[in-house]
Formats: sequence, structure tokens, C-alpha cells
Amino acid sequence: MGGKLWSKAEQVSSSSELEEAVEAFTVGNDPQIDSHLVIADCLGSLAHAACLKKAKLLTDHEFSVLRNGLQKIIKLRQEDNFPIARAQEDCHTAIEQWLTDEYGAIGKKVHTGRSRNDQVLTALRIYTRRKINQLAAKTIELIDVLLEEAKNSTHLPMAGYTHMQPAMPMTLCIFLSAYAESLLDDFEILRNSYALNDQSPLGSAAGFGSALPLDRHYSSQLLRFSRLQINSLYCQNSRGKIEAAVLSALVSIQNTMSKLASDLLRFSSRELGFLSLPQAMTTGSSIMPQKRNPDVLELIRAKAANVWASRTAVQQLATNLPSGYNRDYQLLKEPIISSFAIVLTSLTMASATMREAQWNEETLYGSCTAEIYAADLALEKAQQGIPFRDAYKEAMKDLASVTVDKEFIKKRVDAYLTIGSMGQPAIAKLSNRLDVAKSIAQKWDDKEKELIKNLLSL
Repeated sequence: MGGKLWSKAEQVSSSSELEEAVEAFTVGNDPQIDSHLVIADCLGSLAHAACLKKAKLLTDHEFSVLRNGLQKIIKLRQEDNFPIARAQEDCHTAIEQWLTDEYGAIGKKVHTGRSRNDQVLTALRIYTRRKINQLAAKTIELIDVLLEEAKNSTHLPMAGYTHMQPAMPMTLCIFLSAYAESLLDDFEILRNSYALNDQSPLGSAAGFGSALPLDRHYSSQLLRFSRLQINSLYCQNSRGKIEAAVLSALVSIQNTMSKLASDLLRFSSRELGFLSLPQAMTTGSSIMPQKRNPDVLELIRAKAANVWASRTAVQQLATNLPSGYNRDYQLLKEPIISSFAIVLTSLTMASATMREAQWNEETLYGSCTAEIYAADLALEKAQQGIPFRDAYKEAMKDLASVTVDKEFIKKRVDAYLTIGSMGQPAIAKLSNRLDVAKSIAQKWDDKEKELIKNLLSL
């Protein structure tokens, strides 16, 4: 069986050039995009079918047939064997038509009381929740890598830069833990977007509810949503808003990685030579035999622009639309699906790079020249009672007499007493925050496993 979900028996299909052009324009690449939503849609359909059974709109036998069919579709999709034809437009039509082909009239009952509007929104919420869960695990993995290396680098010095010029001393520990803390903040943003996304729109139908006795709380509980999205019209009006919130979290994570990549690119240059990148993370030149190019880091940096663009597209798309469903919403799916793919692969590559990168201790020590201790000398004089502006001038005169060796550097590291500086990096506090993040991510993971287990055993 093929064709559109909304087609009527009296309509005669036409192969006119105009109709084909309209179909190509309105459908676009939805069949390819929707392949990512098949499993989520089947899970939403299972919950909806359970609601229909509870309302006595499906018999126990009919529900059992639909459940088994939806489980088969999930398996087919996992085997990459559930195609979606352009004439079907999307996964929702493909799923219903598969059920109808297999089970006849029973398959036709699955859409009772439901609209594609709440169907696609429910599937997207389920998909997004699962992807946020995966993203949390990958973010935590990178934080773990950074903090572990930071713990081993508490006294490994390096020059800190402002305005791209050597400025003051710091340690590798401070550099690495700065990015760990940034990602911990990104996790908080991700956590907030998870909470916004974790509400069920199922049962809101086309945006005006249903005259059928469907228990929306029941379907929400079956799908393990934290709460029900109450107002049926707002379910549609929230489209774009919640996707943009999720994309803001993705932008934040990718921005952190972009900045990290930029620093690592500079540090791995021949001029600085603070670290050597693993050869597997570099590529060769087509003309220069000696070149190894840090393409992985450059692409992590560049892909931040793609995620930014996706968020902007979603925000602009949803701006000033009238209440209720508009076909504009069709274009929300691709930006969020592609952005998850970008950020997940970038996190994987960033973690691999940080694990394999080799820090050059000799060069890091060598970067700590006398000039970067000028501010330290000025502050020492200020502690002796000299007005800071006078101490500031005298420090430059004394620089020539400073001998920088490992003992001097260690003393300067230990002299920094403010929390978060090189003498007091407070890695334990960041590790505690990471433990909290791990606990939250574990709860999310448990919810996903529970969702699959309970729905498939209905």
C-alpha cells in the first residue's frame, strides 16, 4: 500500500508535471530525515494504542496485533530495512500503511483520535530525549578525560596568554580544568533543555484535543514523560520554542569544544609546540609531503557554525507564526537531527584527541620566561607596603635579576592561594559536580531503558 495518509478514496491520483513538482517541494527530504524517527514514532504509537484499549476503542486482541506489528517495525528499522517512500511523505504514514498492509482493518484503527501533529511532536520529543541522554554521556566522558589529565598536571607550568601575548603563569591543570568546568556548565544548560523537552503532547491531536475519552495522563506515564503538556493548542505553539532551547544547549557544548580546538591548534603549532597531536587525528597535504594537518580540530571548530545556524533557523522559523499547526513546522526536524549528529561526533573526536595528545613538558617549562612573572613581582612589593602603582613600575626594573628555574616555578605555583588559581585548582570541587552530572545522566539512561522494557511488554 502506498500514498498519502490524508488522501480520500474519491481523489484520483494524477501524474501531471505540476503535481509531481508540488509533491517534491512539499515532501522534500522528509523520508530520509524521518528514518531517524521511526523507532520513536513506534513507541509513541504503542502508548496511543494502549490508550485506545483503555478507552475500549481497541479490543485486547486488536491491541496485541498492533503491539506485535509495531515491535516488528522497530526490529526492521534496527536492521535498516524499513524504507519510506516519497509518496508516503513521512515515517508516520509508512508505519500506518505497513500495519494496514499486514493486518487490514486493525491497522487502520491505530490513528483513531490522533493527528499527525501530535504524532510527529511526540516522536520528536522521544527522539530528542534519547539523544540528550546520549549527549550527556559523551559530555561526561570528555569532562572525565580533562579532569583526569588535570589531576596529573597540577604543577606542570605553562604561560597564560591575553591578547595572544604571554601574560602570566598558569599550569596545564588550570587550562584543562577550565574546559572541564565550562562543560559542566554546558551540562546544566542541557539539563534544563531536557526538562523542557520532557513533557508529553500526545492526545492534543491537531491542537484542539479530542472528543474521545483518551487518558492523556496514562499515555504520558507510559512514555515516561516527567509531566503532561496541558494546553492542547500550546502543544503546537511550543514547537520551535522547545527545539530552540535544546539547540541552545547544543550550541553551548559545541562552542566550548570550538574554543578548546582553537587553543589546541595554537598550542600544537611549530611556533609554540606545547603539544603533539596524534597522527591519526591529522591528515596529509596533497602537495607538501612534510605536512600533517590538524583537520579534526579545525572541523570541530568549524562545526560550531553549523549548530549556530540550525538554532537560528529554528528560532526564525517559529517567529510570528499564527497559533495552531503550520506546515512550516515540517522544517524543524532536520536542524535538530543534524545538530545532534554534529555534537555527538565532535565530542567523540574531542575525547579521543585529549586522550592521545602528548604534552611537551620541556616546552611548557620553557614558555615560563621571566616576563610573565612581572605582575607577581609587583604584587610582592605591594605586600611589603609599597603603593601598587609604584610597585608596578619597579617590577619591570627587577625582571632582569629574576632567575627562572624549576624551583622558582614551583614556588610561584604554590604562592597562588586564591581558589581556582594554579596553587588551589580545586579539582575535587569540579569532580563533585561531575559526580552529580553522572547521577543525573544515569537516571536519564535508566528512564530510557525502563521505557523500552515497559512499552514492549504491554
